[in-house]
Amino acid sequence: MASESSSSEPVGGGNELTEGIMNVIRPVIHRLDEQVHNTRASQVSLATQIDELSQYLKQINDQQSDVHYDLDNYVTKLDDSKRRVSNVSTTLQSIQERLGQLQRGIARESYSQKQQIRTNATDSAAL
Repeated sequence: MASESSSSEPVGGGNELTEGIMNVIRPVIHRLDEQVHNTRASQVSLATQIDELSQYLKQINDQQSDVHYDLDNYVTKLDDSKRRVSNVSTTLQSIQERLGQLQRGIARESYSQKQQIRTNATDSAAL
């Protein structure tokens, strides 16, 4: 009987430690997920604004055929910036998906730990 209680003590301590770690990690992951979401929204807005500016510069360039401004270089730079913003947005989306998986994993592990604690408590009460 003494061996049973000594073997259950580390498990109980491990559960408390795991729960403590989960309680620390969960809010950090949530804040990080919110920041990634906000950054993605900003990236989409920036891409839209770059596209609008690029179109506007193209229109100016087309309308000013008699006076030639070298706006093509700026349009090319804006298109390159838009491509980079799109790449960053794709990367952020991937990060957000990984964060979501991590959050689900943490929730599953937390639920599993709580169930194990309840089972151990029920078993201890039955003894």
